[in-house]
Amino acid sequence: GTTKPMFETLLEHYKVMAYCGQLDQMLPCVFTSENYRTWKWNGAEEFLNTTRFP
Repeated sequence: GTTKPMFETLLEHYKVMAYCGQLDQMLPCVFTSENYRTWKWNGAEEFLNTTRFP
């Protein structure tokens, strides 16, 4: 199964910090960051258009 619907519900009601470790072998950052773009929630547009810094 997927946890996506549960995570989207959390995003609607709580501030959430999603962290990706550069050396994560189980779930590489590139896949995680691509997944962020598929989340459906009220703050998605602002989240996707925010300037990010390395």
